[in-house]
Amino acid sequence: MNGQIDELRVWTKALTADEIKAVCNSPLENPEAESALALYYDFNQSGGDVIDRSGNGNSGVRSGFGPDGDAW
Repeated sequence: MNGQIDELRVWTKALTADEIKAVCNSPLENPEAESALALYYDFNQSGGDVIDRSGNGNSGVRSGFGPDGDAW
């Protein structure tokens, strides 16, 4: 892939077309209330590890991105 990722979401079920349309073009306002959401990275912090906003504690570790404060 040659591009940029603004958010990453992983669900524990296959979403229907209508469910995808409902969540595809905007941030999740209450991710902890989303049924079957396993992981939600919104990449809104400016440095440090990647925070899982789903409430499931699946935080990621940044590696090879340079010093904190750089562009994601």
